Amino acid sequence: MLVIHAAAPAFEKVAQNVEPGVKSAAADAKVEMVPVKLGTSDYAPIALEVARKAPDALVFIGTIQELSALAKELKQQKVQTQLFTYGGNLSADLIKIGGEAVEGLRSVSRSYTVESDQPAVREYREALAKYAPNEQPDYGSLFTYALAKTTTEAIRQAGEPLNRTTLVQGFEKLKNHDSGIIGKVTLTAEKHLGTTEVLRVQIRDGKWVPIGDFVDALGAW
Repeated sequence: MLVIHAAAPAFEKVAQNVEPGVKSAAADAKVEMVPVKLGTSDYAPIALEVARKAPDALVFIGTIQELSALAKELKQQKVQTQLFTYGGNLSADLIKIGGEAVEGLRSVSRSYTVESDQPAVREYREALAKYAPNEQPDYGSLFTYALAKTTTEAIRQAGEPLNRTTLVQGFEKLKNHDSGIIGKVTLTAEKHLGTTEVLRVQIRDGKWVPIGDFVDALGAW
């Protein structure tokens, strides 16, 4: 497996987690890190290197623009490999920019897809159409909507008087809270992240499509 990543600390930190994850599933897997200069626009030489190495899979950690450029070069040079990216690149813009070149790409999402028929996701789309009619549904606003719903429930649990202490207590009363959009949330004095559940997704026919249901990112998939 090749891990192509932008040579910047934020992306390097994410890329370093790929090898432990791969080896947890296949201990004998070989993982090679390939740093590239942040802002690279010409991915032709890198695509040639990928073709030469012929990896079983390729993980890209970088910007949407760079991922699109790489995917287009791989398609142009007819390089056959399974392409993955991290959840930070999950957006409608990637499909818009990458087009057919990103078909089949896989990633993980912190939420259901924006086209989901889940009641809470339909509620989100209706609210977006009502209050921000010029905005298209996308993963950033959907995730934020889920956080707002979760915070609303914490405020309800906090009761009166509402202050910092009672709000923290309200959050810590959330046990497997289901917003209907993201994984179930549990917050405690020791566990601040809330949820580590993600949804595996793939681009099919120009849309992000879920693969199965939520899984715990820290567990065995």
